[in-house]
Amino acid sequence: LDAEIDFGAGHLINARLSSEASTHSVPVVVITGGKEMRAAFSDATNVVAYLNKPLDPQRLLRHAEEIVPFRS
Repeated sequence: LDAEIDFGAGHLINARLSSEASTHSVPVVVITGGKEMRAAFSDATNVVAYLNKPLDPQRLLRHAEEIVPFRS
């Protein structure tokens, strides 16, 4: 989830995700351009990682693989 989506409303989108029964347990990786945006997510129990911009796609992939293990 991009913290700065919709003019910095990423934390509001995440609050909605965590309040809905169907999505409250979905792990969220927050992508942000600065530490000040992390504070907006401080109460979020579903945030499992923060990645800084510019985003390294390989790092995002590693986090995704750790969060959702591949099943064959």
